[in-house]
Formats: sequence, structure tokens, C-alpha cells
Amino acid sequence: MADLAVLRAVTGGGLYLGAVALFSLALGTLIRHTAGAITAMTAIAFVVLTILVALPASWQDTAGRWLPANAGSALWSVRDVTHIFTAWTGFAVFLAYTATLLTWGFAAFARRET
Repeated sequence: MADLAVLRAVTGGGLYLGAVALFSLALGTLIRHTAGAITAMTAIAFVVLTILVALPASWQDTAGRWLPANAGSALWSVRDVTHIFTAWTGFAVFLAYTATLLTWGFAAFARRET
């Protein structure tokens, strides 16, 4: 059983990094400024998680699971963490964020370039 968890984590790491690349592409397409897109991605990935620690524990458990980094990282975790989604559910939530950003980004791109 542990071998399946490790296989899922290794495969999930590649899937997660691919989805992060698409998430970053969508964010960059929306912002259209390199430094701004890098700053926004860094804020989403790291700063929001740091701010979350300052909140009460009940808020951390409730809101923390919906953050893109937490939801997506469930796929490449070997151990199950009780306060985040299960592996595939969390990855699906992250893909929903990514698909939404890609839709907005490509719509904005099409509107700007016509």
C-alpha cells in the first residue's frame, strides 16, 4: 500500500508542476507584466500561506484547504493530512483554479489583441 502512495506522490509531483506552469502562464497572461506576474505567483504560493498562520486555528483549517498551493500539494504528499483535501480532490480543486485563470487570461488576451 505504501508503494502506491509513493507512486502517486512521484507521479503527482510531475502533474502538480505542470499545473503550476499553466497557472503561472494564466497569471502572466492576465497581468501582462513580468515582474508583476512573478510577484503575484510568489504571493499566492508563499505569502498567503504565511499570513494564514496568523489567523485562528479554526480559520486556518477551513480557509487553508482552499488555497491553491495547499489544494494542489495534496497530490504529491505521501502522508494524508487531515485538514486538507484528499490527493485527487485537492488536485481537482487546483485544476479548477487553473482552468478558471486560463479562461480569464485567454479571454483578456483575445480582447486586448483584437
